[in-house]
Amino acid sequence: ADELCDTNGSDAVKAWDTAVAALVGWTEGPEDGGSSDNGVLFYNIAQYLCKKAGKCNMANDSEVNRSLISRLQEGKRQLLSKDCVGAYTQAMEIEKLLQTVLVDTVAFFAKQIVDDKLDTESIVMGFIFAEALAPIFDTVDKGASSVIRQNLGSFPNDNLMKDGMTAVFVALRSFVNREAIDCALLTAP
Repeated sequence: ADELCDTNGSDAVKAWDTAVAALVGWTEGPEDGGSSDNGVLFYNIAQYLCKKAGKCNMANDSEVNRSLISRLQEGKRQLLSKDCVGAYTQAMEIEKLLQTVLVDTVAFFAKQIVDDKLDTESIVMGFIFAEALAPIFDTVDKGASSVIRQNLGSFPNDNLMKDGMTAVFVALRSFVNREAIDCALLTAP
């Protein structure tokens, strides 16, 4: 959307709205995120994690989602006013928020697997989210990426979480620190 900002404002706004739908959802409903059904879009994943960790705000919302919605709204306002630099800045901040959700999700499923190595759903979800996060990790910290892949990212894997929670958390923390992700938005320890 920010690439279209200078040339075609209406296409830029349409692209932004499409991205919002892909991140938050597009089902009609009275709540942020569309319907109240659980889903696997970033918004619903963050809601699920905050509830599981008991770290939702007073409105029972994920703090990362509050930030995400705010950034999405501000980015659209900036596109509408042709503030392309502002829209780009919002897009970069949104990317960090999405990384926050991925880190949290990998940590959550890593813990689930340690707690129950026969929990098939957690094994599959851990694999999916580790594979989603690993390419991003590769550009920032290849060692951390390797730890995530060795412990969660090969499927099927007879030796899940072979290095233990501490190794996975250290790898995740390395990424969080290098990317300057706001730790206050994480639900994982």
